[in-house]
Amino acid sequence: MACALRIRWIGGDRCRRCGDGVGQGSGPVDICPSCRTFPPRFIEAASTVASYETGPLRDLVLSLKFGRKTHVAWALGDLLAHRITETELAAPGTVLIPTPLTRAGIRERGFNQAEELARRIGKLLKLHVETRLLKKIRGTPPQATLGPQKRRENLNGAFACNPRVAKRYADASVLLIDDVITTGSTVSECARTLVDAGIGSIRAAAIARG
Repeated sequence: MACALRIRWIGGDRCRRCGDGVGQGSGPVDICPSCRTFPPRFIEAASTVASYETGPLRDLVLSLKFGRKTHVAWALGDLLAHRITETELAAPGTVLIPTPLTRAGIRERGFNQAEELARRIGKLLKLHVETRLLKKIRGTPPQATLGPQKRRENLNGAFACNPRVAKRYADASVLLIDDVITTGSTVSECARTLVDAGIGSIRAAAIARG
């Protein structure tokens, strides 16, 4: 309980477009200061659970991402599944797409944390998780080491879609799943790649908003 009180949860006062929290009493808004500065591209809507700042939630995300504590994905996945339902971000039949890592990244880490989250969410919400559609084809410096503009440039051409798999989902609603959305560069570039492959409806969800 004490840990939960140290987390800045994003509740009803939120931006529908980028998932960030807004001023108390604002309610859901369609645009906020965050997405005026760094608007998410090719994303219809987004939702997040809490702010990514020093504290228990950040520690949990880092323990999953770098500490190989994959069981943490169950607890975080539960939170994100509840948030997705609460914000009506996924209708029945929505396809979950975890933001991908390169093959080298998966070998180094041992797993993809976004995929672990997506599988937990898929189980809870009875939604299909598709890992064959979107791939990361180029290694990039960690986004956390870069400034906002460099984050966007860093990911240009980093992702690709399997065209045969894309044909199956041309009429589907897709929900990108990630651990953290900061400037939105990763989910935006993933979404652009999906749009180029013919996917028409794309939203995004993450545990934390940086």
